Amino acid sequence: MTKHTAEISNGSITVYKGNYDAYMAYKKEHEETLKNSSRNLERKIAQTERFIERFRSKATKASAVQSRVKLCESLKEDLPDLPENIRTIHFSFPLSRQSGGVPVKAERISMSYNDVKIFSGIDLIVARGDKIAITGPNGTGKTTLLKILAQIIQPADGLVTIGHNADIRYFGQHVLEQLSPDKTLFETIADVSGSGDRTFIQNILGAFLFSGDDVLKKTSVLSGGEKSRLALASILSKSGNVLILDEPTNHLDIQSIEILSDALVEFEGTVLFVSHNEYFISRVANRIIEMRPGVFQGFFRHNAAIP
Repeated sequence: MTKHTAEISNGSITVYKGNYDAYMAYKKEHEETLKNSSRNLERKIAQTERFIERFRSKATKASAVQSRVKLCESLKEDLPDLPENIRTIHFSFPLSRQSGGVPVKAERISMSYNDVKIFSGIDLIVARGDKIAITGPNGTGKTTLLKILAQIIQPADGLVTIGHNADIRYFGQHVLEQLSPDKTLFETIADVSGSGDRTFIQNILGAFLFSGDDVLKKTSVLSGGEKSRLALASILSKSGNVLILDEPTNHLDIQSIEILSDALVEFEGTVLFVSHNEYFISRVANRIIEMRPGVFQGFFRHNAAIP
């Protein structure tokens, strides 16, 4: 719908002409130009510094060395200040072990609240490696189904079987209550993941919009949206082979959704998730289940990624 796109980033605002697709195309081209310029200048700076170090102690080269010192200072001033979003963050979710061929199976499960039937008679076989998106209108029981499959709650009727070696990681809003208010963000991820790898911890926090001194904040001072992002980061930092995620893209910006999508596409385990984000679904899912009143039907997708 838009004719202009205004981007607020790194303390400044830039207005681009055209719709969102035009903005993304121009932005990508502009970022490539900046990166190429930065690489070329860094190469020249390195060459100049090598010359300075080589001939610094030779009196006959004093004038040339002084000239190169000034050149080096000038080149450093010309280095473009790369925006944060050009500094690409990439991480992979740890896989604990390979699950059995059917990590989760539901047979004729039903659920009601206060005598109101939410759904009934649902059968679902989840195969190892499936990336399943559950879609449909609000109020049709999507979150309830995820909680049943994760064994957070029990169905009114029917049976859920967790398969051999299935390690389930569940993300939902109740996870926020489990965050320790006295721990920093860095400590939270380190404790949950059991990892001492600083780069891994910083990368996963960075992917969920926490960087710099943010990682030293106590969770008690975070906003609701920040807590939700930290909770998702903590769930996904711990090794598992079945991820069950309820609206994981809430409170994420576009870049973070892309980082999360890439990590889930590369994840060798199984993923079930509820989402209303069409881009996220099209990137990740190879199966889509539609839930509507009286309807529970599935579709296979041959290619989860957007061409």
